[in-house]
Amino acid sequence: MCPPCVYADTIDAGGALVLCNVDELKEEVRQYIPAWSQDSPARSALWIEPQVLSWREQLMAISEALPPGAPLVVIARARWPNCCREELVGRASAGCRWRGFDQLRGALAQSGFGVQAVYGIHSASAIALNLLAQQCEWWGLPELGARLYFAARLRYCRPASAVSLSTVSLLMARKESI
Repeated sequence: MCPPCVYADTIDAGGALVLCNVDELKEEVRQYIPAWSQDSPARSALWIEPQVLSWREQLMAISEALPPGAPLVVIARARWPNCCREELVGRASAGCRWRGFDQLRGALAQSGFGVQAVYGIHSASAIALNLLAQQCEWWGLPELGARLYFAARLRYCRPASAVSLSTVSLLMARKESI
C-alpha cells in the first residue's frame, strides 16, 4: 500500500487513473476527463508533473493499479529557469532536475513499462522562430513573419532527441506482461 499522500491527488476517471501534481491544472484535466469514478478499475493512466520528492511512490502506485497492456502517458516540464526556484521548495517536476527525465524513463522500464514514444513539446526551435516572427512583424515584414510562424508550428513537437531542448516532455508507455 502506498502512502496516503500518493492518493491525495489521484483520481480514477472512468477507467483512467489520473495523477495531477499541479493544482492549477486539475480543473483543465477535468474538462477533458469529466467523469470521475472511484468504482471502475484503471485501464490507463495519465501522470502530470511527477514530483522530485514523490515520483517513485507514485510510479509504484501506478504500476500496481494498471493491468498488463495498459497505456501510461506522462507529461513533465523540462529543465528551464523557473524549475530551479521550485526545486528549492521541494515542488519541482522530475523533469526539472538534470537527467531527471532520463531517471524516470529508467524507473519506468524497471517497473515493467515499455516506453513507446517520447516527444519534446514547445521546442527551442519553435520558440526561436516565434520570437523571430514577432521581430519581423515589428520591423514591417509581416509576410516573412507569417512564414516564420508557420515554420514554428511545424517544429512545436519534436522527437525524443530534442526533449532536453523543449519546455515540456511527453512520454507514452505501456505496461508489459510480467
